[in-house]
Amino acid sequence: MKAASTVWNGGKSRDYIRGLPIIIDNGYPVDEYPKYPHHYEDGRIFPTRAYPNELLGELRKYFVEVWLKSRAREYFGERDPRALPYLDEFLSLPNLREAMGYIESE
Repeated sequence: MKAASTVWNGGKSRDYIRGLPIIIDNGYPVDEYPKYPHHYEDGRIFPTRAYPNELLGELRKYFVEVWLKSRAREYFGERDPRALPYLDEFLSLPNLREAMGYIESE
């Protein structure tokens, strides 16, 4: 498996595609995708990958099936701990996949 590239963000080096092995494993040229300056409301500007539309389904699937369950508590715990009770309630929904708009075709 190809290693993902890293970016520098607020003193922390992290790979920008962590946890998306399906994209890397399927040979998508991640390092070749262009970057654009993503502007945050707090004034930060971060170089962000522009992934092709054909990956939207895989990225959405990863977000719903993996990231929300395995990384969202840590992410929001560091940024907005007040969101955690709402996150727990949201993640306990029996129709989470449907609520997130992730509907698989038959």
